[in-house]
Amino acid sequence: MQQHQSDETQSNGESLHRVAGKKGYVSSRGASNLALPMPYLADFFTCLEDTCDAKTNPKGYIPVAVAENRLVTDILQTRLKTLQTAQAGYTDRDAYSYNSPIGLPVLREAVAKILQERFLSPQQQQQQSASTTSTINKDHIGIGAGAISVLSNLFFALGSPKDAVLIPAPYYAAFDNDVRAYAGCVAVPVVCDNPAKGPSPKDLEQARKHAVEKLGLNVRFLLLTHPHNPLGVVYEPAVMKQAIDWARSNKMDTVVDEIYALSVFDDSDSCDFQSILQILDNDLGVDVHMVWGLSKDFGASGFRIGVVYTQNELLIEALGNLFTFAWVSQPVQFMMADLLNDKPFVDDFLAQACQRLKHSYELCTRVLSELEIPFVKAHAAMFVYLDLSELISTVEQEEQFGKVVMKRARMVLTPGTTQHDPKPGGFRICYAYVPADVLEIGMERLRKVVTTIRKQGGLGDWVDDDSHWQDIL
Repeated sequence: MQQHQSDETQSNGESLHRVAGKKGYVSSRGASNLALPMPYLADFFTCLEDTCDAKTNPKGYIPVAVAENRLVTDILQTRLKTLQTAQAGYTDRDAYSYNSPIGLPVLREAVAKILQERFLSPQQQQQQSASTTSTINKDHIGIGAGAISVLSNLFFALGSPKDAVLIPAPYYAAFDNDVRAYAGCVAVPVVCDNPAKGPSPKDLEQARKHAVEKLGLNVRFLLLTHPHNPLGVVYEPAVMKQAIDWARSNKMDTVVDEIYALSVFDDSDSCDFQSILQILDNDLGVDVHMVWGLSKDFGASGFRIGVVYTQNELLIEALGNLFTFAWVSQPVQFMMADLLNDKPFVDDFLAQACQRLKHSYELCTRVLSELEIPFVKAHAAMFVYLDLSELISTVEQEEQFGKVVMKRARMVLTPGTTQHDPKPGGFRICYAYVPADVLEIGMERLRKVVTTIRKQGGLGDWVDDDSHWQDIL
């Protein structure tokens, strides 16, 4: 979209921008937010106009580029349609009135219990965590309109424009926009020797020096996603602790995004997920901040419930003001508190969620294994990261492959370049966005695309010849 700067100037000296073919104008700040936060979203929205249904529309589009767990919607719907939940949301007079923007006490208390039982002292770790005597203080919890809003406000309250945020790559594509749109911070990828293992102090130091010496930035933050997006891996506790110690030695704050913490489906001995609350024994100090929410683990993206847990009490006070612009509907807060306090439901829900995630993950990776396509073995979350560098050696070829899959297989994947993968050919498949029967259709389409490209000896001008693709759908 071409932008044309107007000759008009506001009273503060800021130029206004006009956009060709559109009515109206925006400031330079507005112009910087005209583009979609993730470039593949345009194809994703196209998919939503004609989505695949295994029985009624088997040739429809299959969007597997957005990380949502839609496999559990039926369970959540059944629970939330009860009279009990409706009464919880609309009976209390506080649901109809102004209240604290940082979150209603009833929801902050419910979240505190979840953090205590499932993050700080999970049941399977109680024997090892017997020394943990601290408890989660609800006054250290803030509730905002989704994790994206919480992250944005954290960087706004703690940082300044042009502050650098180091993020181990590849990383969730929207982080670039999350740190920039309001806070004006700059995301800087950390290239890791072993991305699946996590960042080493050497990796972090190289990224810090690059940001300072080459980009001229003030390095202020380290952002860790754990479990990781897009790799789906779980870092060893020592890796997390080492990264935080490094950040502290450089006077940086660490933000730990644990939005997938309750979606760990690997129950083998090789997977040892520990929340940062457990790793630090709930001693976060004032420079480590944990973010969570209901969007992923509870399949409730539309409810916009994001959580920050921090022992920086001055930060909580500042967020109490900032969250007036990210207020969560109070009937929704009452309803979610009722749900989280229903321990038997939560226990059963999370068990079923992990079981369904594991089933779809295995369905997806079985086809990748049959095709001998390398992928990162995931422990958690709702996506698998595959390596198509056998077919793709340049950024241009990665973009071409994405277009081929969209046109021929009617699927949209998340390209690795949008996630700052330094190696072309990486793609993320969000297998929980569609039902298992639709995922099977999508993986068979992907099989045909990859097989066809291999037969032709790689990507080339031939991909525009319809005769090669007659049997894809």
